[in-house]
Amino acid sequence: MSNDHFPYFSIDPDRKEIRLMVIAPGHESEAINCALIKASIFEQPSPYKALSYTWGEGSATRPVNVNGRTFFVRRNLERALRRFRDQEEKTWIWIDAICINQADVDERNKHIPYMHMVYQRAAKVVVWLGDASGDSEWLAEQVHLWWSQMDIEIPTVTPQMMTDKFMNGRTLKALRNLFGRPWCTRVWTMQEFVWAETISFFYGQVEMSLSSLTILARMCQMADRKGVESCLISFSASPALDLLLKYRTLRKKSMELTLEHTMPEMRERESTDLRDRVFALLHIVPVSEWPFQPDYTKTIEEVLTGVARHILTKSRKLILLRLCDQPLFPRRLDHLRPKHQFRSVPGLPSWVPDWTRPRVTISLPQGYDYIKPLDKSPDLVPYSADEGSEVFFRFSEEGSRLTVEGIVYDTVRECHPGWSNRSALRAQLLHPRFNLLEHWVSERVKIIEGVGNLPARMIWQTMSAHQVSRLNAKAIADDFDEFRRWQASNGSTEDTGASFLAIWAPCTERILFVTAKGLLGLGPVGTAPGDNVCVLFGSSVPMIVRHSHLEYVRRDDLRKIHRAMSDCRFHGCFQNKTLVGLRKENTLIGESYVHGIMNGEAMEELKCGRVEAEEIELR
Repeated sequence: MSNDHFPYFSIDPDRKEIRLMVIAPGHESEAINCALIKASIFEQPSPYKALSYTWGEGSATRPVNVNGRTFFVRRNLERALRRFRDQEEKTWIWIDAICINQADVDERNKHIPYMHMVYQRAAKVVVWLGDASGDSEWLAEQVHLWWSQMDIEIPTVTPQMMTDKFMNGRTLKALRNLFGRPWCTRVWTMQEFVWAETISFFYGQVEMSLSSLTILARMCQMADRKGVESCLISFSASPALDLLLKYRTLRKKSMELTLEHTMPEMRERESTDLRDRVFALLHIVPVSEWPFQPDYTKTIEEVLTGVARHILTKSRKLILLRLCDQPLFPRRLDHLRPKHQFRSVPGLPSWVPDWTRPRVTISLPQGYDYIKPLDKSPDLVPYSADEGSEVFFRFSEEGSRLTVEGIVYDTVRECHPGWSNRSALRAQLLHPRFNLLEHWVSERVKIIEGVGNLPARMIWQTMSAHQVSRLNAKAIADDFDEFRRWQASNGSTEDTGASFLAIWAPCTERILFVTAKGLLGLGPVGTAPGDNVCVLFGSSVPMIVRHSHLEYVRRDDLRKIHRAMSDCRFHGCFQNKTLVGLRKENTLIGESYVHGIMNGEAMEELKCGRVEAEEIELR
């Protein structure tokens, strides 16, 4: 049911005015009665709580009484109101769904710039994780019992102590339910958590401190390492909570963040309005870093494109392009097409990352590795396909096209069928299927001097993106020997987990391809024959770019246009865009590893005049 016609009184955003809600005392089963009052953050309003929660699914159908009128809320908020209502005293609280007129876009726009202050100046931020049930309810009851059994103060309890004493299958299942709550992954909860001075978590009837919740998350991680159970929850508990804790720590230390570093991490978080993936970062990222003020009249395409332009302009690097991947699947790769769409925003320029959905590929290493290695031997070198050349780019007048400069070095000639999942990839790496892969490569790829033990070593180096294993800092040659031992044991040896993981990470949603010049590469799963392999100035790795033409005339007129293309007068008009005919389109497919041009080889050919630099317009 709609609250569009609820009679809100006006507030002055220039004075940082807000509406606070006062909940009348009452018992669990009684109707909820509230009143909205005007307050100013600058004038130190009465001590209030600020609610951090998720709106939940479905529509607002639960009635509460606000200023003598019926106001409809969703079930999760109704449960929170009943939980925080006191039986004897009034409760002062701020709740976005009620205190902000959600039907007034202008008010929402003006409220966002000082939303963080609402949480920062609250006497306490209360996090509502929802009602507990089943093992979750049991866990909630057990938490305080555990602390008492430890017979020491909570701040001195370690996750290891808790894991050794209490971890079992039931505990893991209950923790999975706890950390699987939507609050952990919602985008707005990050700002609310980061700016809270005092914070408590409410899970059903149990209240937990931040230190208690952190210990429970660490218990999950330790159980993961010990292999307590195969269906562990660290994938949910650890990254979600770790990200919140990281940004909270950075704010406490007054360390400034940039959109370039924070936007990629927002891809794993969720929001009902896709634009909130960006707007929720205001005041996590300094205002000086913002290309525009939050504006809900802008489309999601305009918001994401504006952020991408800002990052490119400020960084003067093309690292941003490495975050892009496209859902352009050739028909022959239908069996590899993921169930989810690669891009949630139709019409988004190919050079703009779709930050509204999780990324399906793992970025190729930016430098030495995913983590800084302990050993900095000569073997551990970062990619340098462009030799660190000076970046060049410009935007079209309407802002949707990006022109870059680089070398169209090669063309994709053929793609390997690929693998549909982790098990299929593992089978591909073991004999006899690996022998077939070696045969496929040896028939199509030229031998590069210094590679040695071809084609097996070339396949290993390409599929692992010639990186150092994530689990250690050994040189790639040592990793290859380990890989061979793993193959000889049919994948059964205990010490070769690194061999498979080193390949699995880069190969996720990627396929092998061979170029017209006989080079072996690893590109996005959407790579197709005819795609160009480009070395762009300002990008340390080659990019896969798809070239096509768009027709703006009837098919019957193509012969006239072809004839006119030889006419210099027509050609001049076409170049000056005074006549609409055929327009070249280039779509960025994504980053790639191409064995033989990762260390500046294409740039050396440019210096010798064997290849030319050109402008490439990406749509």
